[in-house]
Amino acid sequence: LYIKQGGRRVEFQSGNKSYWATLTGRGALNWNDGNMWTRKVDCKWSDWTDFGACGGPCAAGEQQRQREYEYLQENGGKPCVGELLRCQESAYCNTAVVETTAHNHSADEHSSTEHS
Repeated sequence: LYIKQGGRRVEFQSGNKSYWATLTGRGALNWNDGNMWTRKVDCKWSDWTDFGACGGPCAAGEQQRQREYEYLQENGGKPCVGELLRCQESAYCNTAVVETTAHNHSADEHSSTEHS
């Protein structure tokens, strides 16, 4: 048995006959004699990222994290269920908003006193 092309091709010999198959997707082997072997492949999520940026698609005061599809379902497998993005209320985001507002307010006061 030989496995080639990074695991996407299988070759073997039985008697005087050679066989080979090419992996299609994750769940199908297409054999050189016209046969196709398939199996169900369920969708798989990647791991969640760490919570990161504040705001964006999340509400003010929330941090976001996301995940992606590692691969989708094939041949009648189960689809991925759930969200791609998750938001969570965060004291960090609320603090950042307060600090930014306070900093801007101080800058406004400073610039108005210079013009007097």
